[in-house]
Amino acid sequence: MLGSEGLQMYAAALWQIGKDDLSLEMVNKAVTISKENIKASTIGLVCKLVYQISGQVSAMTKLLKTPRDILTDSNFSLTAFAIAILDCNGRFPMFLSENFNLFFLHERSPKLYSLLAAGKQLSESANIRSGVQNAELVLRKALHMHPQSTLIRNQLGFHLLSMRGKSSHIAVRCSCRDLDISPSVQGSTSTPAMLGAAAISCSNCGTRNFRITFSTCTNEGVDGVNVILQLQRWFHLEPWNDTAWYLLILNIFQKAREEKYPNHLCRVIKQLVSSVRWNLFFNKGGDNCPYKGFQLLLCISEIYLQSGDYSGSLKHAISASQLHVSDGMLFFAHLQLARCYASQQDLTSLHNEYKKCLQLRTDCEIGWITLGLLEARYFLQGQNNTAAINHELFLNKRDNAQNSWMALLEVVRGQGFIWHEDFQSAEEALVQACSMWPEEGCLHLIHGAICMELARQSSRSEFLYMAKRSLLKAQDIGHSALPMVSLLLAQAEASIDRKKAKWERNLRLEWSAWPAGTYFQVLLILSRV
Repeated sequence: MLGSEGLQMYAAALWQIGKDDLSLEMVNKAVTISKENIKASTIGLVCKLVYQISGQVSAMTKLLKTPRDILTDSNFSLTAFAIAILDCNGRFPMFLSENFNLFFLHERSPKLYSLLAAGKQLSESANIRSGVQNAELVLRKALHMHPQSTLIRNQLGFHLLSMRGKSSHIAVRCSCRDLDISPSVQGSTSTPAMLGAAAISCSNCGTRNFRITFSTCTNEGVDGVNVILQLQRWFHLEPWNDTAWYLLILNIFQKAREEKYPNHLCRVIKQLVSSVRWNLFFNKGGDNCPYKGFQLLLCISEIYLQSGDYSGSLKHAISASQLHVSDGMLFFAHLQLARCYASQQDLTSLHNEYKKCLQLRTDCEIGWITLGLLEARYFLQGQNNTAAINHELFLNKRDNAQNSWMALLEVVRGQGFIWHEDFQSAEEALVQACSMWPEEGCLHLIHGAICMELARQSSRSEFLYMAKRSLLKAQDIGHSALPMVSLLLAQAEASIDRKKAKWERNLRLEWSAWPAGTYFQVLLILSRV
């Protein structure tokens, strides 16, 4: 005759071979045998098997009948909480309020808060943004109570990254506690993943390497952290880990983009994606595979495009367009195809891909910005700037439409006018952009440069005064000096009143605005002349 523990093992084995009814019968016998001295592990197994066999409703019913003192057991509380949290819109709120203190008395309460945040997110399945916000509030509260919890920090960091309008530097400050922890240690696996995701998510800065060019990002992101080295270390420790491999490729791609796609970095990315892992990655399937594969295909397509291999770029972009992803993501596959055809001057195919982008639409602003540039460059819009109109309508539908994106929309229009040598219309577009985003110095720099060109073409002094006003604003705004601002300002002031002291002062300011490495590059160029 089997005892309680033997019956539990037998029940689990029966469930594994598909004999569900017999498995439930055995586990109920185990509960009956140990009725007077029932263990939390026994109840936990019962709930798990009932959930697997009969579903969440039956498991929740069984859970409500358990003695309340068992909830103080740390192992059982995780099982009970995970089952109960799936009943977000049913009996879970009452169950949680009645037993809150019993759940959160032991050392595993950070894990319970993590589950609670996941439940808050699941409960708002119809409104994803609201669910993420509710989960973030739970995690912020938990972080104040458990400031050393890596689990809470990393989960909160990922939520911050997923919130539109949140900067990656906040997520990094939240999660980046101890970079020397080995990723193989349980509980710290997501720390390098957090850093890798944050490094490629910041859309507010042009670069993380100030030696290469200047940055307009006013926040401190991951500039001080060598993320690629951390990801390489993680990948060497766990070479089977697809997430480490995936984030490593994306971060190297980000570095290549910042450095204008140098040959050595393009070769590194091609080697990474030409390995056996590439085929294994796409053959495994899984829920995350289409999204990750989609990203990787677009990245390698861009690498081939920047290397001048248009057929390779087109091949990978077509592969991306054939994956089963959402319309908002598929938009970018056809946008990449449009860019490939534009590089080959295949205007018919370009126009077809452009129309597909308008049909698919996207909720990502940069997609509309890029499509608007294609419109202006290749006269795709006809009489109306269709991508700009769609983008503006999309922003108006959002509750927190950002003026910065509306300003960039005007910059795109201005760029189109410049390509067509209509500098008067370009100046008007930049005036709108500066009024929408007055704290961005680069916009004032562009407006000042356009006014200088108008002054050159028309010999009218009012354009010089307009240029001077905009360039002075660009000089005063920002945490770092922008290159070319003081140089153009010196030229404008010299043209207005020809006072040597003013333009000499601006030339000295211009000298200090450039990175130190630029002087060495100029010296090399002069040595070859």
